[in-house]
Amino acid sequence: MLAVNHRPYIVQTVRTGNVTRPRVTSLAVARPAVAAANHRCTQRRASAAPRGAAGVVVSAMADATEPAVKVRDDDILPNDLFDAVTQAGQATAAAVKAGSGRCVAELLIPELWDVSSGPVMAEEGDQMRWWELAREFIMQTSEAHGGQVRAVFPDAGGAAMLKNRWGANATFEISSLDDKNPMTDEDTLVIITCPDPPSLKAVQRLADTAVEKGCPLVMFNPRLASGDVGIGVAVRDMRLNFLSTFNYVYSLAPIPYANASVFRKYPGQWQVFMEDEANPGRFNLVTEQATRPVGESLEDILMGGGDDAMDEDGVPREKTLMEKAAALSRDMQRFMKALK
Repeated sequence: MLAVNHRPYIVQTVRTGNVTRPRVTSLAVARPAVAAANHRCTQRRASAAPRGAAGVVVSAMADATEPAVKVRDDDILPNDLFDAVTQAGQATAAAVKAGSGRCVAELLIPELWDVSSGPVMAEEGDQMRWWELAREFIMQTSEAHGGQVRAVFPDAGGAAMLKNRWGANATFEISSLDDKNPMTDEDTLVIITCPDPPSLKAVQRLADTAVEKGCPLVMFNPRLASGDVGIGVAVRDMRLNFLSTFNYVYSLAPIPYANASVFRKYPGQWQVFMEDEANPGRFNLVTEQATRPVGESLEDILMGGGDDAMDEDGVPREKTLMEKAAALSRDMQRFMKALK
């Protein structure tokens, strides 16, 4: 059993025909309990019905006895990990279809992923759960994309092990960055799975090859930054310049200490959600913007709601005196740091 945002969820496998897939029963990234997930499924079914002028869902049967259900901003969030992987695959395929040649999709689950060190294998079986998560993303993307999809893994040993494990059940081709020719002319989409810092140059070479062949390239949960202090400016600039050529088409990044999540699903904007204390299992949309909120900008949003904080109706609201005071205090702290 694992926990996201301090709430438990269970990673298990579900077999459909000859295919075994990972399944999570109550992920707290977006919906911490089964009851909350069921509630949102009810909302989604209701959202398919006609809406009135005020945006309130109207029952297709026009039954006056049924209460109207208001659509919430957090309905876009996934119900569980399986739903998140499905969303990621569909968003990636949609972006590729729209002409995006370089994409990134990431699911930064705290118990399985650390921003600095990459995959976290704290419990027995976590390594295989991690690769099953990657496999599910590749399969979902392949189903939505069509054509020949190739999954490229960081090293030859891992690729051989997974090819042997998945065998004929894999609906995609498998190779590694160590191969002399990781992709072929028949490939219509290449997905580099979890590339790490040592593989940066190999990833760049494959990206250039994909461009030459006119084949879209996707990176799933890349970790090309090592966090080493003495890495050097040239290497850091090379990595940043390379990553700037990619479009983040799906991102789910929980922030456990703040009970919040940073989320993006193509073609939407970046969104920050914080837990709704009055409605356990629900999240309020705090801000929405074209660029990814990081660093001090993200801290400002989490602490004070950000400049684009919204009320319960999705309308930008003015900050309270306490929020303004907190923002002023942070500005002064930054000013003092700059003087040192």
